[in-house]
Amino acid sequence: MLGVDTNVLIRFLVKDDPRQTLIAETFFRKKISITNPGFINLVVLAETVWVLTRTYKYQKSVILEVIGRILNAAELVVEDAESVETALEMYRTQPIDFADALVAAHNQSQGCRTTVTFDRKLAATALAQAI
Repeated sequence: MLGVDTNVLIRFLVKDDPRQTLIAETFFRKKISITNPGFINLVVLAETVWVLTRTYKYQKSVILEVIGRILNAAELVVEDAESVETALEMYRTQPIDFADALVAAHNQSQGCRTTVTFDRKLAATALAQAI
């Protein structure tokens, strides 16, 4: 398994830098497979959504599709995929940032009763409470 950094994933997804895009595409085509998957950790996923939202101004619907495709790619392993799916559903249905949803969902998967936060939108969800 090979860990994939945010910048490699972004180049592969956005294709905004011809030289780095070619390198990223070649990497995914030649080095990543079902038997040698790429590993996408939670930080990379949160950073990817942040970059797609803030830098590239992707709409929520597009980001949901992109993250869904990453989750379903047989050549990729996503850390704590169940929490990512929970976070995606929260992000889809509630007015919260993906990273906040991911923090709360991952905390729950690690045995936390709740996530305490100053974020009012996150605190309004079932997985968090205001402090």
